[in-house]
Amino acid sequence: MKWLHDERLHAAVVFALLAAILITVTPPARTNPYNGPMVVADRILEGNFDLPDRIRWMETFTFEGRKYLSYPPMATLVMVPFAALGGNGLGQTVFNSALIFLTAVLFYRLFAGIPMLRPLRLVAPVLYVLGTSTFHSARVGSVWLLMHSEGNFFFVGALIFAALRKQFVLAGICFMIAAQIRYSILFAAPAFALLAWFGSQNQRDALHNVLRFALGCLPPGLLILGYNTALFGDPFQNGYTSAWSEWTHTSIDFSARYVWTNLVFYTTAMPEILAEPPFLRFHSGGQTLFFLSPFLIGVFLPRWRAPLVRAGIPALICMFSFYLVYSYQGSTQFGSRYMLDLMPLLLPVALSAFTRDGRGWYPLLAAASTIAITLNVWGSISATP
Repeated sequence: MKWLHDERLHAAVVFALLAAILITVTPPARTNPYNGPMVVADRILEGNFDLPDRIRWMETFTFEGRKYLSYPPMATLVMVPFAALGGNGLGQTVFNSALIFLTAVLFYRLFAGIPMLRPLRLVAPVLYVLGTSTFHSARVGSVWLLMHSEGNFFFVGALIFAALRKQFVLAGICFMIAAQIRYSILFAAPAFALLAWFGSQNQRDALHNVLRFALGCLPPGLLILGYNTALFGDPFQNGYTSAWSEWTHTSIDFSARYVWTNLVFYTTAMPEILAEPPFLRFHSGGQTLFFLSPFLIGVFLPRWRAPLVRAGIPALICMFSFYLVYSYQGSTQFGSRYMLDLMPLLLPVALSAFTRDGRGWYPLLAAASTIAITLNVWGSISATP
């Protein structure tokens, strides 16, 4: 019965099951045509950075007669190695699910390296894949969901380098890659400043770690500035603002007047209740993550012992505040896809609540996790496209 206590065997079984589930639910790339980054990544290998003329439906902006994706260029650049290895044959949906799987592995490493969270090291990857709207991302693999998967992968990698390995240069590299895919991740920077402080013996050491982190941020940042300069003659050319201006002749709108509406949506939006099976209808307008993933309510009762939790709270507030003042809440979504950007910090902070008092909170976590997995798997499958 030695196998019952073999951690490596347990981990192998869990990740084999997750891989099998992801392989099963990942659709062929042709079923979802919203694959702009994959198209452009393949074209970059031929020296072209724009979209082919035949494509008309993608979100784009025009510059000097050529169409470019309106998304951050880093979302495409990180796919170039995949394209170089022949990834275009598999497609963007496979790349998206592969990133989800690898991020689950990184969550395992992150939780295993923090004593307080270590008991949940196999729970975290399962909940990330099956207990959040990440499962819906794997089922669809569109460009909008892909960017969240890319951002999460590099964001969790940055947390591992900063919180566990104290390698702040590498943390900075991963963080800036993530932030150049999902701009909201920039607002998680306070977490890394605090991790630098908590992991240092004195103020001088903390300052050096912050400077190392900033140094690591430079290469990805300079890469994008160089990319923009080479293509558009302007290092600060932004795909989002360029497209928004072309479509509406206005700028992207941020205002305090959106706070209440957004707060209500992100905390209370529910699926439609039906009187007959399936009893719930999940519309593409979205639902609160606290309904789909009730274990995340633990974010309001964090256990402060771990430095990652103490560093994560201010960063989560900053990231959430960014979306509170944004004029939009996302669309074509199951759950609230913008909140996926917060998941690398939200998951450890929320699950920390269930580690207090020995295992006394584990039954509550088990119940909340069962509900989350049921809602996300069943709900995503039955959701209105």
